[in-house]
Amino acid sequence: MRKFGRRVWAIASSRRLRWPRRLACAMVALVALASGAFWIAVRVADFPRHLLERSSATSLAVVDANGVLLRQEATSAGLRERWVPLARISPHLVHATLASEDNDFHDHAGVDWTAMARAAWLNVKGGGVEFGGSTITMQLVRLTANPSRSLPGKIRQMILAARLERALSKREILEHYFNRVYYGNGAWGAEQAARVYFAKSAAELSVGEAAMLAVIPRGPTFYDPYRQQSRAMQRRGHI
Repeated sequence: MRKFGRRVWAIASSRRLRWPRRLACAMVALVALASGAFWIAVRVADFPRHLLERSSATSLAVVDANGVLLRQEATSAGLRERWVPLARISPHLVHATLASEDNDFHDHAGVDWTAMARAAWLNVKGGGVEFGGSTITMQLVRLTANPSRSLPGKIRQMILAARLERALSKREILEHYFNRVYYGNGAWGAEQAARVYFAKSAAELSVGEAAMLAVIPRGPTFYDPYRQQSRAMQRRGHI
């Protein structure tokens, strides 16, 4: 056994493997350094709370004595939006959205490193520069902080996402996301999207309707249920 061990060590110490070993050590050191820098960047400051404030340009909603929506006027930009608590958003939509956008939402701390590594590998294989791998939290950061789509912007988005996870609960993050995400055709937020596409509240969505809405944020024009119905239906089948 000792003889075998000495033989393995001799092979590992050979000049032929010296550079691969050095490269591996350098990569490990680089990853450790980057991880430490990220950890410090996340904790050196809090998420800027003012970014989570609701827009003052919300559209006017007219309701009856029971709170039932009668009509809604669009903003000057032609948009309609209405903030609702997470409890008034169908669990079907929550589950379908997580299945489509962030299956490990409840397990990560803002950044899904496995998904990021997979997206990076696909970018390398495809020779492109699309990043991908964004979690729900990272998407919420993009909706509020509007970081650039460059590499520095992506790093800032990841840092802010980790800070946001320290500032809000998972349910609070979901509530902000579902009230801010764009569903196309002038509808911001799940409540207005449900009314635009299905003439009902977000709480009343069926499984199929929720799955259709969950498809749209990935590409509001590409998966437009009105103009790209077959494409949207095909994507819905994968949720």
